[in-house]
Amino acid sequence: MVAALVRTAAAAVLAHDAEAVDPDRELRELGLDSLTCVELRNRLTATTGLRLAVADIFGHSTVARLARHVHETLTAQG
Repeated sequence: MVAALVRTAAAAVLAHDAEAVDPDRELRELGLDSLTCVELRNRLTATTGLRLAVADIFGHSTVARLARHVHETLTAQG
């Protein structure tokens, strides 16, 4: 569920279909830059309520890694 949320958000900011976003491909390779990184962070914050840093997005550089981070953070807040 979290993976789909992150994939959909990434696809939206990158102007791709969600199915076209390979969850294991580097977000920068898909076109993520500093502006779209902020947009992705804002979307995820709005959806999850998490206060993510831009560094979290770049530090977890694929949809799969970022989704795992979001899931773990949400679970820890439990």
